[in-house]
Amino acid sequence: MDPNVNLQRRERQRDIEKLRKELLKQEKQQKKQQEKEQKKQQEKERKKHQNKERSALLTKERCKSYYENNKQKKMAAEAEASNLQLNGGASTSTSSFTMSSGLGLTLPNYSLECLRKRIQEEIDEHCTKNFVKHFT
Repeated sequence: MDPNVNLQRRERQRDIEKLRKELLKQEKQQKKQQEKEQKKQQEKERKKHQNKERSALLTKERCKSYYENNKQKKMAAEAEASNLQLNGGASTSTSSFTMSSGLGLTLPNYSLECLRKRIQEEIDEHCTKNFVKHFT
């Protein structure tokens, strides 16, 4: 055989081997890149899930504190109503008073039942406004 033909054959084989190695290298790099992206996506999903859990816990806490505050306001209103009954219906000579619970409700002389009803309506209205403001 011609030595030139042998040389050409060896060169082709070397070139083929180089291409094969390069392809393997590229495949490895692609695989690494895919794994990296997959890990990134999993981390993103994990953080998203954690944020959802945190958000749910915060909402639960807000609702709990809202209802506790509402309960305390109702108790304060009942205490004010019972104080009014003890004081003969009014706490000042002008026959009106302002509740200390922060509602700023001025009430003239009423019967105790009417007074309780009015206080409860004001508390419900106030709490509903705050609930809507904080949770929407």
